[in-house]
Amino acid sequence: MSTRCFCRSLQKLFLRGQATRVARLCNSLVISDEKRQCTPVFLQSRNFTNESKGVNNFSQRSHSCGEFRPSHIGEEVKICGWVQYKRLMFLIVRDWSGTVQVLLPESMLGVLKDLPFESVVEITGIVHARKDGEINQEMETGEIEIQAKSIKVLNFCQEKLPINLNVNADETNEMQRMKYRYLDLRSEQLQFNLRLRSVMVMKMREFLHSYGFVDVDTPTLFRRTPG
Repeated sequence: MSTRCFCRSLQKLFLRGQATRVARLCNSLVISDEKRQCTPVFLQSRNFTNESKGVNNFSQRSHSCGEFRPSHIGEEVKICGWVQYKRLMFLIVRDWSGTVQVLLPESMLGVLKDLPFESVVEITGIVHARKDGEINQEMETGEIEIQAKSIKVLNFCQEKLPINLNVNADETNEMQRMKYRYLDLRSEQLQFNLRLRSVMVMKMREFLHSYGFVDVDTPTLFRRTPG
C-alpha cells in the first residue's frame, strides 16, 4: 500500500469515528420505543408554541401543518402543503412536519371537488377545537382543525401519479422513484432523511471547525440522476 493510500485510509477512519462521536454528543437521533423509529431531536424538542412556530421570516406561511396543538385554538393561521386526502367538506393537508385537518365552508366546496391529490394549496383560517366525538388520537394534530377562510391552489397536480406516495419505498420500483424524484422527495421517509442529513452535516462541520479545520470546496462529480 502506498503512503498516499495509507493516509487516506487513516483519514476516513478518523472522520468516521468523529462523525459517530458527534452524533452521540449532539444527540442527533432519538429512538422511540413506541414507534421504533428514528426521530431528529430538532423535531422532538420543539415546543410548538407561539414562540416556536417552526417557520422563518422568509416563509409565507405562519405555521407548519404538524405543529398545531390545543394551545393554538383561536389563532388565525396560514399553512401551505400537499393535499393528502379529501372527503365531503374536509381536507387533510400535509407538509414535512405532519398533517392537519381543514374544514371548508360551503362556498369553497367547488374548489375541493376539482382538486387532485398532491396539489399544493395555501389556506388561511382559524384554529378550532374538535368536538369530543371527532378527536383523532392517531393524528398529532387530532385535537384541532382549521376552519378555512380562504384557499388558494398554488399548483394543480395531475390526476394519476406515476408512483404511489402512500406506500413504503421498498414497495415501489426504485427506478420509477428515481425517475420521478421530485415526487419521491415528498414522502415522509425522504423528508426525514433530508433534514437528518442537514443536521448531521452541520454538526460535523461545527465539530471540525472547533478543532481548527478549514472547509475548502473542490469540484464535485455527481452521478447522473435518471429522468
